Amino acid sequence: MRDVDLATLAVDVTCRSPAIDASGPISTRQVQRHYDVMSLPYRIFWGNDLHHGLFLTGRESPRRAQRQLLEYCSSLSWIPTGAKVLDVGCGYGGTIIYLVRKFGCSVEGLTLSPKQARIARQKIARAGIANRAKVHVCDVERTELDTKYDLIWMMESSEHLHDKAGCIAKIARVLGPGGKFVISAWTGAQSGPLMRDLARLTVCPGFQTAQEYEAQMEAAGLTIKISEDLTPNVLPTWEICRRRVARVRLLWRVLPLEIQDFIHAIPLVSEAYRCGLMSYMIIVGEKI
Repeated sequence: MRDVDLATLAVDVTCRSPAIDASGPISTRQVQRHYDVMSLPYRIFWGNDLHHGLFLTGRESPRRAQRQLLEYCSSLSWIPTGAKVLDVGCGYGGTIIYLVRKFGCSVEGLTLSPKQARIARQKIARAGIANRAKVHVCDVERTELDTKYDLIWMMESSEHLHDKAGCIAKIARVLGPGGKFVISAWTGAQSGPLMRDLARLTVCPGFQTAQEYEAQMEAAGLTIKISEDLTPNVLPTWEICRRRVARVRLLWRVLPLEIQDFIHAIPLVSEAYRCGLMSYMIIVGEKI
Protein backbone atom coordinates (compact mmCIF):
# COMPACT_ATOMS: atom_id res chain seq x y z
CA MET A 1 0.00 0.00 0.00
CA ARG A 2 1.52 3.32 -1.00
CA ASP A 3 1.52 6.20 1.45
CA VAL A 4 -0.81 9.10 0.77
CA ASP A 5 -1.93 12.07 2.83
CA LEU A 6 -5.67 11.50 2.61
CA ALA A 7 -6.55 14.56 4.67
CA THR A 8 -4.57 16.80 2.33
CA LEU A 9 -6.14 15.16 -0.71
CA ALA A 10 -9.64 15.65 0.67
CA VAL A 11 -9.03 19.29 1.56
CA ASP A 12 -7.48 19.95 -1.84
CA VAL A 13 -10.49 18.48 -3.63
CA THR A 14 -12.86 20.46 -1.41
CA CYS A 15 -11.11 23.71 -2.24
CA ARG A 16 -11.32 23.02 -5.96
CA SER A 17 -14.97 22.01 -6.01
CA PRO A 18 -17.37 24.97 -5.68
CA ALA A 19 -20.43 22.70 -5.63
CA ILE A 20 -19.60 21.28 -2.22
CA ASP A 21 -21.86 22.70 0.46
CA ALA A 22 -20.93 21.23 3.80
CA SER A 23 -23.56 23.28 5.61
CA GLY A 24 -26.57 21.10 4.91
CA PRO A 25 -27.64 17.52 4.19
CA ILE A 26 -27.94 16.03 0.73
CA SER A 27 -31.52 16.31 -0.50
CA THR A 28 -33.45 13.95 -2.74
CA ARG A 29 -33.75 16.81 -5.22
CA GLN A 30 -29.96 17.06 -5.39
CA VAL A 31 -29.69 13.34 -6.13
CA GLN A 32 -32.30 13.66 -8.89
CA ARG A 33 -30.58 16.67 -10.43
CA HIS A 34 -27.20 14.94 -10.26
CA TYR A 35 -28.42 12.04 -12.38
CA ASP A 36 -30.34 14.27 -14.78
CA VAL A 37 -27.28 16.46 -15.38
CA MET A 38 -24.83 13.55 -15.42
CA SER A 39 -26.81 11.43 -17.87
CA LEU A 40 -24.57 12.09 -20.89
CA PRO A 41 -21.25 12.57 -19.01
CA TYR A 42 -21.62 9.25 -17.19
CA ARG A 43 -22.07 7.45 -20.50
CA ILE A 44 -19.07 9.29 -21.99
CA PHE A 45 -16.76 8.82 -19.00
CA TRP A 46 -17.72 5.22 -18.28
CA GLY A 47 -20.41 3.49 -20.30
CA ASN A 48 -24.07 2.76 -20.92
CA ASP A 49 -24.52 1.31 -17.43
CA LEU A 50 -23.78 3.28 -14.26
CA HIS A 51 -22.41 0.47 -12.13
CA HIS A 52 -18.79 -0.62 -11.72
CA GLY A 53 -17.15 -3.23 -13.89
CA LEU A 54 -15.85 -6.57 -12.58
CA PHE A 55 -12.36 -7.09 -13.96
CA LEU A 56 -11.36 -10.74 -13.77
CA THR A 57 -8.29 -10.56 -16.02
CA GLY A 58 -7.68 -6.81 -16.06
CA ARG A 59 -7.84 -6.78 -19.84
CA GLU A 60 -11.62 -6.53 -20.25
CA SER A 61 -13.31 -3.63 -21.97
CA PRO A 62 -15.55 -1.53 -19.72
CA ARG A 63 -18.63 -2.98 -21.45
CA ARG A 64 -17.45 -6.55 -20.83
CA ALA A 65 -16.50 -5.80 -17.22
CA GLN A 66 -19.90 -4.28 -16.53
CA ARG A 67 -21.61 -7.34 -17.97
CA GLN A 68 -19.38 -9.58 -15.84
CA LEU A 69 -20.54 -7.76 -12.70
CA LEU A 70 -24.16 -8.40 -13.64
CA GLU A 71 -23.40 -12.04 -14.41
CA TYR A 72 -21.53 -12.55 -11.16
CA CYS A 73 -24.10 -10.85 -8.93
CA SER A 74 -26.95 -12.72 -10.57
CA SER A 75 -25.08 -16.03 -10.18
CA LEU A 76 -24.95 -15.41 -6.42
CA SER A 77 -28.65 -14.54 -6.29
CA TRP A 78 -30.15 -17.87 -7.45
CA ILE A 79 -32.66 -16.14 -9.72
CA PRO A 80 -35.48 -18.48 -10.76
CA THR A 81 -36.77 -18.40 -14.31
CA GLY A 82 -39.65 -15.97 -14.65
CA ALA A 83 -38.92 -14.22 -11.35
CA LYS A 84 -40.70 -10.98 -10.51
CA VAL A 85 -38.04 -8.36 -9.82
CA LEU A 86 -37.89 -4.85 -8.36
CA ASP A 87 -34.78 -2.93 -9.53
CA VAL A 88 -34.34 -0.01 -7.11
CA GLY A 89 -32.20 2.62 -8.82
CA CYS A 90 -32.50 1.14 -12.29
CA GLY A 91 -30.35 3.71 -14.12
CA TYR A 92 -30.59 3.43 -17.89
CA GLY A 93 -32.28 0.03 -17.82
CA GLY A 94 -29.28 -2.16 -18.63
CA THR A 95 -29.86 -4.49 -15.68
CA ILE A 96 -33.56 -4.72 -16.49
CA ILE A 97 -32.82 -5.82 -20.05
CA TYR A 98 -30.23 -8.33 -18.85
CA LEU A 99 -32.57 -9.92 -16.29
CA VAL A 100 -35.48 -10.16 -18.73
CA ARG A 101 -33.36 -11.72 -21.48
CA LYS A 102 -31.28 -14.02 -19.28
CA PHE A 103 -33.91 -15.29 -16.84
CA GLY A 104 -37.24 -14.36 -18.42
CA CYS A 105 -37.95 -12.05 -15.47
CA SER A 106 -40.68 -9.46 -15.20
CA VAL A 107 -39.00 -6.31 -13.89
CA GLU A 108 -40.14 -3.03 -12.45
CA GLY A 109 -37.46 -0.35 -12.27
CA LEU A 110 -37.46 2.71 -10.02
CA THR A 111 -35.42 5.87 -10.55
CA LEU A 112 -35.46 9.44 -9.25
CA SER A 113 -34.35 10.79 -12.61
CA PRO A 114 -36.88 11.54 -15.38
CA LYS A 115 -34.01 11.63 -17.87
CA GLN A 116 -32.82 8.18 -16.81
CA ALA A 117 -36.37 6.85 -17.06
CA ARG A 118 -36.79 8.23 -20.57
CA ILE A 119 -33.56 6.62 -21.75
CA ALA A 120 -34.38 3.33 -20.02
CA ARG A 121 -37.83 3.17 -21.60
CA GLN A 122 -36.35 3.82 -25.04
CA LYS A 123 -33.80 1.03 -24.56
CA ILE A 124 -36.46 -1.35 -23.27
CA ALA A 125 -38.67 -0.60 -26.28
CA ARG A 126 -35.76 -1.16 -28.70
CA ALA A 127 -34.99 -4.44 -26.95
CA GLY A 128 -38.56 -5.57 -27.57
CA ILE A 129 -39.29 -6.37 -23.93
CA ALA A 130 -41.77 -3.62 -23.02
CA ASN A 131 -44.35 -6.27 -22.10
CA ARG A 132 -42.05 -7.53 -19.32
CA ALA A 133 -40.42 -4.33 -18.07
CA LYS A 134 -41.69 -1.06 -16.63
CA VAL A 135 -39.82 1.97 -15.34
CA HIS A 136 -41.28 4.39 -12.78
CA VAL A 137 -40.01 7.79 -11.65
CA CYS A 138 -40.37 7.85 -7.88
CA ASP A 139 -38.58 8.09 -4.56
CA VAL A 140 -38.58 4.60 -3.07
CA GLU A 141 -38.32 6.07 0.43
CA ARG A 142 -41.66 7.87 -0.06
CA THR A 143 -43.44 5.28 -2.18
CA GLU A 144 -45.76 2.60 -0.83
CA LEU A 145 -44.92 -0.82 -2.22
CA ASP A 146 -47.69 -3.43 -2.34
CA THR A 147 -46.60 -5.94 -4.99
CA LYS A 148 -44.82 -9.13 -3.97
CA TYR A 149 -41.42 -9.80 -5.58
CA ASP A 150 -39.07 -12.76 -5.87
CA LEU A 151 -35.97 -10.54 -6.07
CA ILE A 152 -35.06 -7.05 -4.92
CA TRP A 153 -32.03 -5.68 -6.77
CA MET A 154 -30.20 -2.59 -5.44
CA MET A 155 -26.97 -2.04 -7.34
CA GLU A 156 -25.10 1.09 -6.22
CA SER A 157 -28.26 2.93 -5.23
CA SER A 158 -28.56 2.28 -1.49
CA GLU A 159 -25.80 4.86 -0.91
CA HIS A 160 -28.32 7.58 -1.84
CA LEU A 161 -30.88 6.53 0.76
CA HIS A 162 -31.38 8.83 3.73
CA ASP A 163 -32.92 6.21 6.03
CA LYS A 164 -31.17 3.05 4.91
CA ALA A 165 -32.45 0.85 7.73
CA GLY A 166 -36.04 2.02 7.30
CA CYS A 167 -36.00 1.60 3.53
CA ILE A 168 -34.42 -1.86 3.68
CA ALA A 169 -37.10 -2.93 6.18
CA LYS A 170 -39.89 -1.54 3.99
CA ILE A 171 -38.60 -3.17 0.83
CA ALA A 172 -37.97 -6.51 2.55
CA ARG A 173 -41.69 -6.67 3.43
CA VAL A 174 -42.62 -7.08 -0.23
CA LEU A 175 -40.36 -10.09 -0.72
CA GLY A 176 -42.12 -13.41 -0.95
CA PRO A 177 -40.91 -16.48 0.99
CA GLY A 178 -37.52 -17.55 -0.31
CA GLY A 179 -37.10 -14.21 -2.06
CA LYS A 180 -33.65 -12.67 -2.37
CA PHE A 181 -32.53 -9.13 -1.57
CA VAL A 182 -29.32 -8.18 -3.38
CA ILE A 183 -27.36 -5.08 -2.38
CA SER A 184 -24.19 -4.07 -4.22
CA ALA A 185 -22.77 -1.02 -2.53
CA TRP A 186 -19.82 1.20 -1.74
CA THR A 187 -19.35 0.55 1.95
CA GLY A 188 -17.27 2.25 4.62
CA ALA A 189 -17.48 4.11 7.90
CA GLN A 190 -18.72 7.69 7.56
CA SER A 191 -15.76 9.21 9.38
CA GLY A 192 -12.81 11.41 8.48
CA PRO A 193 -12.60 14.24 5.94
CA LEU A 194 -12.05 12.03 2.90
CA MET A 195 -15.19 9.94 3.36
CA ARG A 196 -17.30 12.98 4.24
CA ASP A 197 -16.11 14.84 1.14
CA LEU A 198 -16.56 11.77 -1.01
CA ALA A 199 -20.15 11.43 0.16
CA ARG A 200 -20.77 15.08 -0.65
CA LEU A 201 -19.20 14.88 -4.10
CA THR A 202 -21.20 11.79 -5.01
CA VAL A 203 -24.48 13.17 -3.54
CA CYS A 204 -24.75 10.42 -0.93
CA PRO A 205 -26.32 11.33 2.43
CA GLY A 206 -23.74 9.01 3.96
CA PHE A 207 -21.99 5.68 3.67
CA GLN A 208 -22.23 2.76 6.04
CA THR A 209 -20.26 -0.42 6.62
CA ALA A 210 -21.05 -3.86 5.28
CA GLN A 211 -21.71 -4.95 8.86
CA GLU A 212 -24.35 -2.24 9.21
CA TYR A 213 -26.05 -3.36 5.99
CA GLU A 214 -26.03 -6.95 7.18
CA ALA A 215 -27.49 -6.02 10.57
CA GLN A 216 -30.25 -3.99 8.90
CA MET A 217 -31.11 -6.83 6.54
CA GLU A 218 -31.21 -9.31 9.42
CA ALA A 219 -33.42 -6.94 11.42
CA ALA A 220 -35.76 -6.91 8.41
CA GLY A 221 -36.16 -10.68 8.65
CA LEU A 222 -33.54 -11.77 6.12
CA THR A 223 -30.84 -14.39 6.46
CA ILE A 224 -27.47 -13.31 5.04
CA LYS A 225 -26.42 -15.85 2.40
CA ILE A 226 -23.54 -13.97 0.75
CA SER A 227 -21.29 -11.12 1.85
CA GLU A 228 -18.34 -10.72 -0.50
CA ASP A 229 -15.74 -8.00 -1.02
CA LEU A 230 -15.15 -7.33 -4.73
CA THR A 231 -12.95 -4.24 -4.27
CA PRO A 232 -9.79 -5.43 -6.09
CA ASN A 233 -11.81 -6.50 -9.10
CA VAL A 234 -13.81 -3.26 -9.48
CA LEU A 235 -10.94 -0.83 -8.83
CA PRO A 236 -9.87 -0.54 -12.53
CA THR A 237 -13.23 1.18 -13.15
CA TRP A 238 -11.84 4.39 -11.66
CA GLU A 239 -8.53 4.34 -13.51
CA ILE A 240 -10.46 4.10 -16.78
CA CYS A 241 -12.65 7.03 -15.71
CA ARG A 242 -9.56 9.04 -14.71
CA ARG A 243 -7.96 8.55 -18.14
CA ARG A 244 -11.12 9.46 -20.01
CA VAL A 245 -11.76 12.55 -17.90
CA ALA A 246 -8.17 13.72 -18.42
CA ARG A 247 -8.86 14.00 -22.15
CA VAL A 248 -11.24 16.91 -21.52
CA ARG A 249 -9.19 18.62 -18.82
CA LEU A 250 -9.27 22.00 -20.57
CA LEU A 251 -13.08 22.00 -20.38
CA TRP A 252 -13.38 21.24 -16.65
CA ARG A 253 -13.92 24.81 -15.46
CA VAL A 254 -16.81 25.48 -17.85
CA LEU A 255 -18.68 22.25 -17.07
CA PRO A 256 -21.74 22.20 -14.77
CA LEU A 257 -20.86 21.92 -11.09
CA GLU A 258 -22.30 18.40 -10.87
CA ILE A 259 -19.83 17.24 -13.52
CA GLN A 260 -16.97 19.04 -11.80
CA ASP A 261 -17.87 17.27 -8.56
CA PHE A 262 -17.80 13.89 -10.30
CA ILE A 263 -14.37 14.69 -11.73
CA HIS A 264 -13.07 15.71 -8.32
CA ALA A 265 -14.50 12.53 -6.76
CA ILE A 266 -12.52 10.18 -9.00
CA PRO A 267 -9.17 10.35 -7.12
CA LEU A 268 -10.99 10.19 -3.79
CA VAL A 269 -12.77 6.98 -4.72
CA SER A 270 -9.54 5.37 -5.93
CA GLU A 271 -7.65 6.28 -2.77
CA ALA A 272 -10.51 5.29 -0.48
CA TYR A 273 -10.57 1.84 -2.11
CA ARG A 274 -6.79 1.43 -2.17
CA CYS A 275 -6.35 2.48 1.46
CA GLY A 276 -9.13 0.31 2.80
CA LEU A 277 -11.44 3.13 3.86
CA MET A 278 -14.07 1.93 1.43
CA SER A 279 -14.99 -1.46 -0.02
CA TYR A 280 -17.25 -2.65 -2.80
CA MET A 281 -19.53 -5.32 -1.34
CA ILE A 282 -22.23 -7.61 -2.62
CA ILE A 283 -24.60 -8.77 0.08
CA VAL A 284 -27.42 -11.23 -0.53
CA GLY A 285 -30.17 -11.84 2.00
CA GLU A 286 -32.94 -14.42 1.79
CA LYS A 287 -36.41 -14.18 3.25
CA ILE A 288 -37.21 -17.39 5.07
